[in-house]
Amino acid sequence: MILRVVLIAAAAAAGWAGGPVPGHVPFRVRPVGLAVLLLATAGTVILVTWLRLRRTGAECRWRPAAWRENPLQPGQPLQIFHLGAYVLAAGGLAAAAATWHSTPAYLLDALVPVAVGLGGISGVYLASRLLEARRSRPSG
Repeated sequence: MILRVVLIAAAAAAGWAGGPVPGHVPFRVRPVGLAVLLLATAGTVILVTWLRLRRTGAECRWRPAAWRENPLQPGQPLQIFHLGAYVLAAGGLAAAAATWHSTPAYLLDALVPVAVGLGGISGVYLASRLLEARRSRPSG
């Protein structure tokens, strides 16, 4: 748990220190784009978990994401997805705060990692519920 908290805090500090997001992208982000990113990220995590469960069934050795688990365990992708999603969300929120403070016109651009992070957090949560439901179902 300490490793996760340290990495998330480091991401937030880096996001703030990185300052505002420069608006040098060839297109501007719209709110619907943020929603699409959030839903696509969550859907991807759920899809990968569902496909794994279809292939292995009850033999799937993945464990639901938990703060007390080592996020760098081989063979446990939900743990690293969980950490990565929080790192993206924390770093993005800090960068968005810095952007909002100095150049609010580019706030939506700064919120892209937040949308991906929140989508990942949602996807990991739902995938963890999917794993638990599959394991609690009687086989046969």
